[in-house]
Amino acid sequence: MFSKVTFEEDVIFDATFEGYADFEGTTFKKRALFDETTFEGDAKFTEATFEGDLTFNNATFKRKTYFNSAEFKRNASFSETTFKGYTSSFGATFKGKTQFRAIFEGFAVFGNSTFEEDVSFDGTIFQHLAIFIGRFYGRLNLSNTEFRRGVNIVVISEWFKLPEAEAEACRIKRISYEREGKKDDADRMFVRERRALRRAKIWQAKEQLGKLSGIKSKLKAIFELLKVWLISGFEYVIADFTCHYGTNWKRPVFLWLFTVLIFVPFVYSFLNGCLHLNVVKEDSIEVKSLLDYIYFSIVTATTLGYGDFHPVGIGKAIASLEAIFGTFMWAVFLVVFSRKFMR
Repeated sequence: MFSKVTFEEDVIFDATFEGYADFEGTTFKKRALFDETTFEGDAKFTEATFEGDLTFNNATFKRKTYFNSAEFKRNASFSETTFKGYTSSFGATFKGKTQFRAIFEGFAVFGNSTFEEDVSFDGTIFQHLAIFIGRFYGRLNLSNTEFRRGVNIVVISEWFKLPEAEAEACRIKRISYEREGKKDDADRMFVRERRALRRAKIWQAKEQLGKLSGIKSKLKAIFELLKVWLISGFEYVIADFTCHYGTNWKRPVFLWLFTVLIFVPFVYSFLNGCLHLNVVKEDSIEVKSLLDYIYFSIVTATTLGYGDFHPVGIGKAIASLEAIFGTFMWAVFLVVFSRKFMR
């Protein structure tokens, strides 16, 4: 119908297309407004180019909709839009800000899509399966979005420029796995989500620092960046490194065994040989056996404290840290184990 046509001026459609609507290869030089438009048949916008703003607000697509290979160079809005067709395909490039607040009654496929700016699906309802296979270079908003029959979103870090967008995709993927009962996959997505959120906080602090010009403001932003780095590092050590945010019960067990049975006894042995800061018996005879170091390490880590051996010098500091470590790792193990097998 309008295939390969070029519209030089604003185009306003407020009508009903009773049959097949063909806009394949069409170029819209300025604004294209399809508000309140109804498409009774298939609507094809394959390879169409929208150089101005595009709106499909309150539009209705009753059959299949195709935007494959289309290019949206400015902002695009699909607010209160209804897609009733079996398939709605958006394998397109969105260079401006994009807003979907729509209802998809059939399959929604965003295959090979690229969103170069922010995209929002806030308030969108997907009544059937929604598929997202694309790149998100701006912010991604999937809050208040309903996926009633599931969502398949491919989460590849290289496809997300902003860590917060990756975190949002991981969150949706995690919720989908939880509904399907795939607990291990949900845990994996949860870990990726938390790591992305850590990176997002650092990225936001750096972005804020780059926007400021005054010395006082920059110093304040630098302090905030250092604060975020410190908190992120603490979170990594306490929550991520020890147990992958409560999802890996084997990790605290391995760390405890390695630290208590190998690392700390080696440190005691090394200090005894080089610095003469010895672990000694009550009669002040130096310990020579590696088994004695292992025994003392286990007694310390479990906070039994029999008293037949005691550290001197720097060994006191090491023993104190080991006691704190041992107690903490037992608590981590119990929490992670309970979460993993008793939820």
